[in-house]
Amino acid sequence: MRDLLPTLGMLAGQVVRFARHGLRKLLFVFGIGALLLTALACTRIPFDAHRWLGSAGGECTRPVGRIIVLGGSGMPSGPELLRLHHAAELAKADTTVRITVIHPGDPKVIGAMVDELVLRGIAPSRITPLNEGDNTREQALVLHQRYPKAGSIALVTSPENTYRSVLAFRKADLVRTCGAPAWDHAMHHDFR
Repeated sequence: MRDLLPTLGMLAGQVVRFARHGLRKLLFVFGIGALLLTALACTRIPFDAHRWLGSAGGECTRPVGRIIVLGGSGMPSGPELLRLHHAAELAKADTTVRITVIHPGDPKVIGAMVDELVLRGIAPSRITPLNEGDNTREQALVLHQRYPKAGSIALVTSPENTYRSVLAFRKADLVRTCGAPAWDHAMHHDFR
């Protein structure tokens, strides 16, 4: 028992030496990483990546049968209002298209989303609220169950989520899904 304390002391000394050496290397690696990320932020690569996420899944180029608005930020929030504004603009371009608003959770939020679309000139009879599915995949599966022959779908969501959301809907057998990202500013400029 009396040998236990010196043994623990030697072991603690080794751990401290190793931790100092490892911590020094870890801080060096994190420092290099931070410098690289700072330099990367000064290029156009983040802009191009953001643009790619919004358009890589395939943007809508022809008329669609249904507009799906994916909620996520709650109401009223900037991203949610942008999505609803974009969906209303798409719906005004074709007065026969129906809109499905999907937002899980609080029914008051989905009610506020429907009210916002009505405020923007969309008839309530064209809007279907869907308060099911806790994630994009579940929402796509629920939509496919409700509308197995949905036809072509314009998926309105934030640009960061458009690519993966379109792929999730296509995987749920809604293969004619295209992206309609709600850009917060005009993205189609040629900066060259």
